[in-house]
Amino acid sequence: MEKLISVIVPVYNTEAYLEKCIKSITEQTYKNLEIILIDDESTDRCPQICDSWGKRDARIKVIHKKNAGPSAARNVALAIAKGEYIGFVDSDDWIEPDLYESVMHIFNTHNPDIVAFDGNRINDNGEIYATTDSLVEGVLTADEGVTQLLKGNISNYLWNKVYKRKIFADARLPEGRLWEDMALLYQIFFIAKKIYVTYILLLIHFLIFPLLAQVVLFFCSGSLSKDINPITLGHIFLARYERHNLVKKRLPVEAKKYSLLPTALSARRLFDASLWAEVDFETLERAKEFLKENKTTILKSVKDKRYWVYYHLPRLYSLGRVFVHKLGKIKKGKL
Repeated sequence: MEKLISVIVPVYNTEAYLEKCIKSITEQTYKNLEIILIDDESTDRCPQICDSWGKRDARIKVIHKKNAGPSAARNVALAIAKGEYIGFVDSDDWIEPDLYESVMHIFNTHNPDIVAFDGNRINDNGEIYATTDSLVEGVLTADEGVTQLLKGNISNYLWNKVYKRKIFADARLPEGRLWEDMALLYQIFFIAKKIYVTYILLLIHFLIFPLLAQVVLFFCSGSLSKDINPITLGHIFLARYERHNLVKKRLPVEAKKYSLLPTALSARRLFDASLWAEVDFETLERAKEFLKENKTTILKSVKDKRYWVYYHLPRLYSLGRVFVHKLGKIKKGKL
């Protein structure tokens, strides 16, 4: 008999895409599925769509809960999931018809704890926005898998992987935060004894906001604007900070090479952002302490002169922050 896969779908205000998402799961060639729809107090027609599908397909369980974000929704589903395997699908995405059949073939053949696959991204016009088919087929150890996560060869998302449920026994998503996938993935990758990576494109990731990529590029360029919320910057720093602390205990060389500098960048940007809006004080202090503790490595590794000014001429750095802040107000009317 086919082993049961629990497919977890957190749902919030995606009525334009939800039907296609659910349909793509129910029409899988692999039939032994438990489909858990967690409605996170949507204010559109998502609750009705979920209930309608729950009546049409006995494999579907619908849970309506008070809004608390996707992490809380996924945690609720993880607590009740009965499947031996766990998959995640975002409610604005859809999956190829043979996703779970292909994945289960890999589980049955190689017996990994995690199977990582890939997919296409499409924009709001239905055109392929990006194809991330850079994965190399094969088996990885936990340490090798984490290294590939750090390098970006395996993406830091939950939805393009299927997992044995047992690795979630003592692991849950942090609630009330963004970038929650990263916070959990490194924990469960280290728990896994074997990870199988396949280059096969098995999922379509729909970009509701095609301009998001432009915002990310703008953010990564080193500029800061009011459009990037300081609270969000705090969440990004925490995810990278926790990742770095986890990785450096087991893979200190990789941590220094791949995770220290992104964490430092998030810490400095959070410090800059604290000038124009209130940030979480505890997170900000943790960011400043991180920059202090890793001063030598950062200065040796980064060409960006702003770090040198930050460490050696803090008053000048603060004046520069004020100047950029005021200039931004004049130019953008936002800062």
